[in-house]
Amino acid sequence: MILRTSEELSPAVGKVLQQISALLARLLPDAEFYHIGSTVIPGALTKGDLDVLLRVESTQFKSAVDVLRKHFDVKQSENWEPCFASFGNDTGYALPLGIQLVVKESAADSFLFIHDYIVGHPEVLESYNRVKQEYADRSSDEYWAAKDRILGPIVARRIAPPNRVAGGS
Repeated sequence: MILRTSEELSPAVGKVLQQISALLARLLPDAEFYHIGSTVIPGALTKGDLDVLLRVESTQFKSAVDVLRKHFDVKQSENWEPCFASFGNDTGYALPLGIQLVVKESAADSFLFIHDYIVGHPEVLESYNRVKQEYADRSSDEYWAAKDRILGPIVARRIAPPNRVAGGS
């Protein structure tokens, strides 16, 4: 797999974002839309796919899944949960597209936290890039497992309760 920097893909990213944001706004007007993943993080290495996040209320999740199924391929169904689903299109845009659908404030709603954490911690981005380079030519399972060793602890920080200060309430 060839890795590129987010900056190298910027023109194609802009084009796809314009197309997909317009389509998704028509299909799911109440969903919150975000550009996520390595293509939005300055200095990040990417395999060249574009990921977007759709956040919906729990009452809208099932209907959003039904709508997205009609327009996109189901992706990673083995990872689906009652509050998470993924879709995509590998050939219809200038870059392969991944769509992550989550219920707002659910356990699966960690994508924005991960983004903010990586952007705010350059040493984590450096480690993440290094892992991607090291595992780029290995199997998909090995690549994802290596990435999860970086991302797992970040997600755990979001879920963990805040530390209490001695004497605090």
